[in-house]
Amino acid sequence: MSLNSFLTNDRSFEAKTPWGPVGALSMSVGFLLFQAIAALFFGLLFVFSKFGIERLRDGLSSGELALLVDPIIISLALSYVFTFGFILLIGKSRGGNLRDVLLIRKPQNLIANVIFGIVVISTFFVLLSYVIQTYFPQDNASSAKQMKELFGHILNTDYLWLGVAIVVIGAPFVEEVMFRGFLLTSFAQTRLGFWGASVVTSGLWALIHGYASSMAIGLFIFGLLLSLLVRRTGSIWVSVIMHALWNGVVTAALLASLTGAVQT
Repeated sequence: MSLNSFLTNDRSFEAKTPWGPVGALSMSVGFLLFQAIAALFFGLLFVFSKFGIERLRDGLSSGELALLVDPIIISLALSYVFTFGFILLIGKSRGGNLRDVLLIRKPQNLIANVIFGIVVISTFFVLLSYVIQTYFPQDNASSAKQMKELFGHILNTDYLWLGVAIVVIGAPFVEEVMFRGFLLTSFAQTRLGFWGASVVTSGLWALIHGYASSMAIGLFIFGLLLSLLVRRTGSIWVSVIMHALWNGVVTAALLASLTGAVQT
């Protein structure tokens, strides 16, 4: 077996979707807008019901502002649920099979590919951490500060578990369905082929996170590795697992750091 055959396992991937690249890209933008609007809608609904319009007009105290964290977390969770439902609705709207359109098929050689993914992604994670910390310390410090501020707001709420679930489960699942499923299958049917489609979708995925250039490049490469797993398995499930593990490790490290800081 050649190295290329071992890495890609070409026979597993097959792109079958009625969606063309322009339509898929347009609808993917729609998915992101839908999620933002849903989060805003639920957030405003919860905030208005909690404080009332008159109280909001008068302004909230610093203590009351802290109470906004709970409705924000719940709103984000609901936005992910409704966005996934919207993706399912749109995915089959042109008569395609959802398993083919979104690549939510049964993966080939699940256990072997999970092990393969863990080895590859772990190696990349270590190398990326070393490169970022060594050559881009400012980007690393800025990203760490942003993430610590984010989790610092929810660490002492009753919804910490839900905030963690959004990052570790919700985001990986919805993003993989959208980018490595819906978009990748559409672009892979064009002249770009699978790897051209992987470059495009991984680039778009990296851009929406808004990281510094060095972090975005790392995320882009990570996206290519997740695409490799899709190529090997013909499914997004292993890429979902690897994405969730990645987010889980980062989240656990952040929470451990914040908890240690509080205790000291």
